[in-house]
Order: sequence, then C-alpha cells, then structure tokens
Amino acid sequence: MNINLPALAQKTNANLTHVERIVLNKDNRIIKIGFQAAYTQIYNVITAIFPLFGIDGTKEYYMETADYIGRNYKLISPEEIRTAFELYSTSQLDLDEDVKFYGKINIHTLGKIINSYILWRNKITYVIEKEKAEKLEQDILEKKREILSREYDKDFENKLKNFTSDDFNDVPIYWYDIAVRLGYLNWEEGEKEKLWEEAKQLALQEKPESDAMIDRKAHLKKIAEGNIPRARVIAFKLAVFKKIIKFTLDGK
Repeated sequence: MNINLPALAQKTNANLTHVERIVLNKDNRIIKIGFQAAYTQIYNVITAIFPLFGIDGTKEYYMETADYIGRNYKLISPEEIRTAFELYSTSQLDLDEDVKFYGKINIHTLGKIINSYILWRNKITYVIEKEKAEKLEQDILEKKREILSREYDKDFENKLKNFTSDDFNDVPIYWYDIAVRLGYLNWEEGEKEKLWEEAKQLALQEKPESDAMIDRKAHLKKIAEGNIPRARVIAFKLAVFKKIIKFTLDGK
C-alpha cells in the first residue's frame, strides 16, 4: 500500500519530515538491522544532535550512550532518535516531568524522551495500520464482488434463454447493466430514442398502486411530471426484453 505522506501528516497534525522518518525507516529499526549495524548510525546521530542541546561528553561517553540505546531501544531506528529530540525541543512529547540536561544526559532522562517518543509515534502508526486494514477489507470485498459478478455473467445467457414470460416487467432491472457490460446490446441509429419514447408513453399509462386517495394523488402528481423515474426503469427492462430476450426466443 502506497502511503500518502503529506495527507498522513495533515491527518495526524505532525511534521511531514517526522512522518517520513517513521515510514521510511521502518525497516531500519534496530531490531531488524541488528546491534552492530545500528551502533554506528546511533553514534553518528547522537554526536550530531546532543551538542545542540548543550550535552557535552567524551568519545567514550557517546560510545556508552550509543551502546545503551542500541541494546535497550530496539523498536526505533537510529534516525528516530533525531526526531525524538526535535519533538522534545518543541515540547511535543508528553513528559510527566520537566526534563533538563544540565550539560549531561543520564539513562533516566534519555529513557523518558525515547519512551515518550514511542508513545507519540504509536499515534501515527495506528492511523497507518487502520488505513491499511480498511484498504485490505475494501480490496477483499471488491474481489468477492468481482468473482460473484464473473460467475453470474457466465450464467447470464442461460438466464436469458430460460426467461419465459411475455411481460417485460418481469425482467430484473439489473440485467440491463450485465447486458451492457457483456456487450449484448447493439443499437441501430435512432433505436434508443424510439425505445425511450415508448418507455415514457408506457409510464404515463400506468395505473396507481391502489384506489386509496393518497395513492391516486401521488400517482397523478407523478404523471403530471412525466413519471420519468418509472420511464427509466421501463426503458432498461424494455431494452433487455426487446433487444435480447425476444431475439433469443424468436431464434433470430
């Protein structure tokens, strides 16, 4: 499934760059690439961003921190550490205490930021997985409809041949769509217009459903307006009846 990243960012009220890092680095999470491959990436990220927050330390300090992150936070990618600190700097993380560094970062403070970031990320991934599930469900339903439609189409000719009524009203209206899809309907010039005029006349000749006053009034109103909705139904049924069924029954 192709993810519309700008739309996802807008829907989740998140920065597009942060959303891109989540999606594009999913396969680069520490648990997937392994500690050795992740270690160097983590080291490079923290040596680049920690000084921006006034966090200073020796090479050994950075190495130990990179080692700690790589062994304890395997569900994030190295690049997401950058996102975590960017979100921290703009107060977008839900921290339960006022986190400050004072030139150093300890395990407790680091854990607060990364764990809060993971909770923030979960809101994004929830939307992604929800949309994937909805898309999958839609694809399955469409596939089922396609299979059912294909099976029905195969049997359509038999249904036409077995239709024995002389009344076009007995033609199921959905047969028209099937006939069009399968190319059963071929029109001569002016034939459609002629059939439509016939359908409109038949619609005007129809009687009300009952003798009840309310039904008669409703029917008269429809007739006065041309009874066009009913004329469309009649036209669809007439098309199948005259152009296909009658030809089949007559052996033409």
